[in-house]
Formats: sequence, C-alpha cells, structure tokens
Amino acid sequence: MAPALPIIILHRADIPVEDTQGILGVRCTTPLRALMDLAGERGTDTGLLSQAILEALARGLVRRDQFEREDLPPVLRRELQVITGAHA
Repeated sequence: MAPALPIIILHRADIPVEDTQGILGVRCTTPLRALMDLAGERGTDTGLLSQAILEALARGLVRRDQFEREDLPPVLRRELQVITGAHA
C-alpha cells in the first residue's frame, strides 16, 4: 500500500509583515505572496500558475498594480504578461 499524500504541507520562513494578513485570527501569507511562493517552487506547472493568477485577479484578491514589485519571481512576471498581453 502506497503512503498517503499529505493534505497540508506546512512551510516555515521569515516573511515580511507586509506579505502577511490575519484570517480568523491566524497569520497567513497574502494572496500575492502565495502566488510568489508558488512561482518560486521548482516544478510548478505554468498552467496552474496562470489559473491561480487569473482566479486571484477575478476574485479581487490581488490587483494588477501589485505585480509591479521588484522581488516578483520572473516566472510569475512572464505568466502575467502572457495572460494580460502586457508588460508587467
């Protein structure tokens, strides 16, 4: 029998306070930081990343101007350019 895959993977890192928010009393990363972390993961499917960006924009979880951060991973910047047809 194969081992079960974990449902939740807990990551620990020093994250700037501006990249966190409180949700029901729990500190979490902001949606933009979550996208940045996803983009930084080796092997992340770009289709999944594009879907996550589109969903976050559509739901108002992130704004287009937030993607102008200098520390934005290049893959995230490229996927945004592909999605919007503009230069991020």
